[in-house]
Amino acid sequence: MQRTLFITKDGIEKEAVLTMEGPRPDPYAGWACDWKCDIIHPQVKTVHGSDKMSALYFCLNFIGAFIHNMEAFGYKTRYEMDGDCGGFDFGKGVPANSSNL
Repeated sequence: MQRTLFITKDGIEKEAVLTMEGPRPDPYAGWACDWKCDIIHPQVKTVHGSDKMSALYFCLNFIGAFIHNMEAFGYKTRYEMDGDCGGFDFGKGVPANSSNL
């Protein structure tokens, strides 16, 4: 799945594509989803869960937490309107390095 996001840093807005794949079986950790996003996280990040639903849930929460935490570094992310956090209104208050991710 892909979503085009608009990321603003220092008053300059750029388009970025967020890509998420999965859930897929993972021989070491049950199930996994992979995601990446141009500009803010171009490397693939894998998030695990014990089943398909938890892998998807943890991945969406991780993306949301990551986007919220990037605000501290001056990155503003939107999907349809300012302040919508790229449509990922998940993960508020969840540290991006949470141990279950």
